[in-house]
Amino acid sequence: DAADYLAETDASKKALKARDIYWNHGITKQALGDICNDILAAQRRSAEPPRLLSLAELNAIEPAAVDYLVDGWIGARSSNLISGMPGCGKTLLALDLAYGVATGGKFLGAECRKGKVLIICPDMRLQQTRSYLDRRDFRDGDPVMVIDTDDGKWTLKDLTTLEGWLMHFQPD
Repeated sequence: DAADYLAETDASKKALKARDIYWNHGITKQALGDICNDILAAQRRSAEPPRLLSLAELNAIEPAAVDYLVDGWIGARSSNLISGMPGCGKTLLALDLAYGVATGGKFLGAECRKGKVLIICPDMRLQQTRSYLDRRDFRDGDPVMVIDTDDGKWTLKDLTTLEGWLMHFQPD
């Protein structure tokens, strides 16, 4: 929705799009501005071709301070991918990570900052997801939302829906 808002050139249509975004996603004018700035910054970054750097070239760059969600492992507001062969434990690892963040506990011995978690497990039934969460001692009051993916309800076509949920819930 924010990308459509940015692309709109007609001022009155743009104002209507903004109103719809505020209403549908429950965000403020400032939040929409921040999202639009993030989109524009990402577009500028993606316009630059990637570079292949040696370690010497990389080490010549001043490192950024990292605000960690999981100390030494995962930066706050970062995108991360867990990849591996089927059945190797990716989902269980991700749920252990989710538990550490949701409770402010530990993940693989590292301190986690308490935060909100959105869980999508498209490779298992909802009852199985519930069993895994129960075994990790998740509680009703934990800041966790789970997307129902049973019976093929979740597909890549639902990315727009996911975008709305992310804007509303704003997981850490």
